[in-house]
Amino acid sequence: MSSTTMSKRLCTVIPRQSRALSLYSVSHIDSVPPPQPYARPSPVASSRHPGGTSPNSSTTQNSQTQPSQPLTPSPPLQIALSPLPRSPQSSNSTTQAYLFPPTSFPSHFPYLSPSSILSPASKRSRLTYHLDSDAYGIPKRRAHTHVGTCASDLDLAVQVGEDSYFLRPDAMGVADGVGGWSRAAPATANSALFSRSLMHFCSYELSLLSPPPPPPSPAERPQPSTVDVNPIDILQRSYDKCISVFQRQGLTGGSATALLAVLRDEELRIAHLGDCAVCLVRDGGIVYRSEEMQHSFNYPLQLGPSSPTLPAHARAISLPVQQNDILILSSDGMTDNLWDEDVLDEINKFTASERFATPWIEDKWKKTLPSMLSQALCSRAKRVSETHALPSEVSGEVPFARRAREEGIKFVGGKCDDISVLVAVISPHAERPPATS
Repeated sequence: MSSTTMSKRLCTVIPRQSRALSLYSVSHIDSVPPPQPYARPSPVASSRHPGGTSPNSSTTQNSQTQPSQPLTPSPPLQIALSPLPRSPQSSNSTTQAYLFPPTSFPSHFPYLSPSSILSPASKRSRLTYHLDSDAYGIPKRRAHTHVGTCASDLDLAVQVGEDSYFLRPDAMGVADGVGGWSRAAPATANSALFSRSLMHFCSYELSLLSPPPPPPSPAERPQPSTVDVNPIDILQRSYDKCISVFQRQGLTGGSATALLAVLRDEELRIAHLGDCAVCLVRDGGIVYRSEEMQHSFNYPLQLGPSSPTLPAHARAISLPVQQNDILILSSDGMTDNLWDEDVLDEINKFTASERFATPWIEDKWKKTLPSMLSQALCSRAKRVSETHALPSEVSGEVPFARRAREEGIKFVGGKCDDISVLVAVISPHAERPPATS
């Protein structure tokens, strides 16, 4: 088998049978210029390409390349997603979908109706929600990944290989360290440290906005924060602290993609940069699925001391949420190996039966679902990543192999990577007085 190298650009998981459309169309932030263009090399490998460096040759067990001409990639693409059925809503609904920055929807858009997502703008009680969440991760390598001597100071984040994540009652986030640095500059780069530092400082910055209350009794739910917050501002302050940590340790390389979600009242605010994924599921269907941000195939936008990308390049998204919505954040280790239908299949295994016969059963379901579902999705993605399909088995290819084939690259079997999955159920906390005109 020939020796090949692979840079990384991930696209959105697309269903096998149909060309889909995204629920939201969010443009790359116009006020900040995109990162420096990168001329894509013809050889491609399954490990990600670190930003700010040229890809090096390495051996990939299950990939082969076809000749291609060097191209200058376009800015991050907008990839189509799964078509979603329109939900019936009242004809007098006037509430419009909104994002950061504001985006208008074309009148001919066949699958999106903002009124089918948002509740009517009527006078009603305003709810506050919290996240009943849990997470599960499986590293690509069972051996411990070195993050440096200061790892004990980063206890607000959990490390999974070169992935890291954090959980709070009002927020959660995941970062995926770019593994290409371990070969490009092993002595001066540490992607695992950067991803863990980034998530640790995100959790820390959020804790400053909402100091933890005294320990509640077992019957009390966690108190959601009422302080206004912009996730991109949180990401920026965390990034600044990460750069300071790297400068003190003399590190010049290492990078990570980042995804941060913060819940405020009935609104989920998201800062998304790179190829981690966020998915919002309601009543057994996907109502929102993020689109990856990348320079070229297998080469995502990433933050790091040597990367031209900044937190200001992150895509800002705002989503309305409802009670019992299921929120999933994951590193690309899951979305490279599982289709959207696979994710819904796992969800339906836990939600198909009647689980809300009594408030007690409903509360127990919310507490146990995140743990069970995150483990189930992780385990399924891990099994797929270890498969070695024949080239003729196109119908059984994983999302990463499909995207590689569309780029003229032969890749068969699963995509081995760190896998981190965070799952939360949107749970109401308390009612506020109805809004007045």
